Amino acid sequence: MSDRLVNGLLAAAFIACCAATAPAVDTVIRGPYLQMASPSAIVVRWRTNNAINGRVRYGTVAGSLTANADKAAVGTDHEVAITGLTPSTRYYYSVGTTTATIAGDATYTFVTTPVTGTPKATRVWVLGDPGTGNANQVSVR
Repeated sequence: MSDRLVNGLLAAAFIACCAATAPAVDTVIRGPYLQMASPSAIVVRWRTNNAINGRVRYGTVAGSLTANADKAAVGTDHEVAITGLTPSTRYYYSVGTTTATIAGDATYTFVTTPVTGTPKATRVWVLGDPGTGNANQVSVR
């Protein structure tokens, strides 16, 4: 075998070896965040760096997430509706795939809203942009 052929084979083997990379680790790159809370349901959304089948694990005891809700399609933007929840109840949750948890610990919680018409003390914090008070702002109706 010629030196040229051997060098070419070694170079090809080196390139093939070094070009192969380990599969990227799934990570959450946005969220998770909660939407559309009601007495019996909530929507959990998040974005991942890789296309995965999304799953939310949840339960009423931290560290014991015994129920789950899945996203039907593989993708990077995940929106999972959790239904059948109990009103005014704290839930713990995590997000990930059907085989692994990507994000979630005891700080990942939500509380379902009370049943409509149930009196409950509420605190509201409203933020706004007061603007500059110029003619353009005053003319907005």
